[in-house]
Amino acid sequence: MTIVLHLEVDVQDQAKILVVEDDDTTARLICDWLKSEGYQTSVAYDGEPGLRMAEQELPDLVLLNVVMPEMDGFAVCQRLKSNVKTKGIPIIFESGMRDADRIAHGYDLGAEHYITKPFHPIVLLAQIRQTLRGRGYRNISPTPDSSKIPKVFVSYKWEDDTHNNWVMKLAVDLRTAGIEAILDRWDVRLGDSFTDYMTSKINEADVVLFIMTTASVAAVEAKDQTGGGVKFEMQLASSRKRAGEDLRIIPIYKEGNKTAAHVRDHRYADFRADAEYEHTLQLLIYDLLGMGPIAPPLSKSQK
Repeated sequence: MTIVLHLEVDVQDQAKILVVEDDDTTARLICDWLKSEGYQTSVAYDGEPGLRMAEQELPDLVLLNVVMPEMDGFAVCQRLKSNVKTKGIPIIFESGMRDADRIAHGYDLGAEHYITKPFHPIVLLAQIRQTLRGRGYRNISPTPDSSKIPKVFVSYKWEDDTHNNWVMKLAVDLRTAGIEAILDRWDVRLGDSFTDYMTSKINEADVVLFIMTTASVAAVEAKDQTGGGVKFEMQLASSRKRAGEDLRIIPIYKEGNKTAAHVRDHRYADFRADAEYEHTLQLLIYDLLGMGPIAPPLSKSQK
């Protein structure tokens, strides 16, 4: 079936999705998710067979891995978009590569979305549904339950530009993976009460990521306002009391060894080693999406 932009397509069967993914386990997992929503699926395990199957089957959407052994997803996308028979097929990239240049390049090639691994099935299905409806399909899978995607508030002390930019990158990486990350730099406006903002956002959140550095722990535990303009410990404690025990707080170690008193009983993620950033980020995303724990409880030495 050739997809024409803005044309309402009334189909009896669910849309057909071609999965181009070299990892067999990942391909089978994705196909199971798609089939559970009623989609038809087919699989190609590298770029060249993916191109052949796309031209033969004319699927309604291609879910395309970026890194593959023989032909990468970017090259496949270019070939599909240059072929008159397949140029109208929407493409969603999926990849473990999160750097901004690659993501921008994927969109420049004409992709509808770029989703980063690990991803929750709800996130993937929501993007597929949005893409197909945008192409005129009415008979598509039900809306995924987006309420299962956690709202994550990133709590941190403003320090220097290097630290602030690191926090920004973490929040962007979480959003790219489909997590609803909330960061004050995106929302606070001149004249807003920062205390009111903190209280409201923490109350809305399912999870609070507390970025721990030597300076942020000192600000939390300061006896007066010399440590910082906002008493994070008071904000978190009062918000947790109102929200109940369902509010999770995950300490994020960025620098230093001291742990703030109010998070000593919580699980944590250790981002102090820059070389381990991607691995730790994946574990954190798995934990936030309920797909596995991130780390053992804090050790006595860290308390």
